[in-house]
Amino acid sequence: MKKYHRTTITIPQETYQKLKILAALQNKSVSAFIRDLIQETIGVKKETKEAFPFGKYKLGVKDITREEIYQTYFKGKKYLLDTNVLIYSVDKASPFYAKAKKVIEIGIKQNVSFVITHQNLLEYTAVLRRVYKRITFRNKS
Repeated sequence: MKKYHRTTITIPQETYQKLKILAALQNKSVSAFIRDLIQETIGVKKETKEAFPFGKYKLGVKDITREEIYQTYFKGKKYLLDTNVLIYSVDKASPFYAKAKKVIEIGIKQNVSFVITHQNLLEYTAVLRRVYKRITFRNKS
């Protein structure tokens, strides 16, 4: 098994949003998408056996990779609504409002199953509370 190195990159928010969309269109994580681009660019052969390099997980029956979990249980069935999509869909002042709203509306029309995790809800409420406090504070002065 290959050893991997984690690193952090800093990119503009708009670039990251586009990157997430492109990765999702190819059914890849952002990490896998970037790794494949880098490997293509520098001429390194892609590892085809395991798309997610973080090992195998025991589920009681057999060892299964994260990629196999995704392909078997989630591909084409459920879509995680990112916290940003949730926030943008209610923030009419956001430049992403129309896109976020459209994603949700199209999903509903096509009977897509959206998933919202506990973490998404915590982030969503934290952002809304912070924004609400800012608005309330402005209105009091």
